[in-house]
Amino acid sequence: MSKPKVKKHSVVRRNIDWIMLAIFFGAAILLTVAAYNPVIIEPDEGEILVYKRADCGCCQKWVEYLEENGFKVKVNTVASTAPIQNALNIPVSVRSCHTALINDFWVEGHVPAKNIETLIEEAHKEVAGIAVPGMPPGSPGMESDNPQPYDVLMVHYSAEVSVMTP
Repeated sequence: MSKPKVKKHSVVRRNIDWIMLAIFFGAAILLTVAAYNPVIIEPDEGEILVYKRADCGCCQKWVEYLEENGFKVKVNTVASTAPIQNALNIPVSVRSCHTALINDFWVEGHVPAKNIETLIEEAHKEVAGIAVPGMPPGSPGMESDNPQPYDVLMVHYSAEVSVMTP
């Protein structure tokens, strides 16, 4: 009995199919890794770098508020701030709609300018960053006819969270 003849072009076609499949899965893996392991750009000294989504109007209002208060602001528009927040180890309990970096600190949410200035002036070495969790009405960028009280929190490298005094 003789072996059935295999057409040469069908073998080549199968090999091409496997190669294309491998390329597809390889690209999918690379895109997934890139999405969850973002490259964090370090801001220039004295500059505040804000990561925000394009569709968030309150984030843009906060950026304008910072500029009005003398900060040099650079904006990096991203699809989601979660990968940045994850990379910076920002606790989920203090997250908001935008994340900023200044000097060696992160700033999460609608933090008033005076608190950012205090953080920089006092340069707490044990503090990773400061946050206004959520989006409280009456905070900078969240102007409201019915403002609500809110705290600015200091998050320490030790995972301790304390209320920042203005």
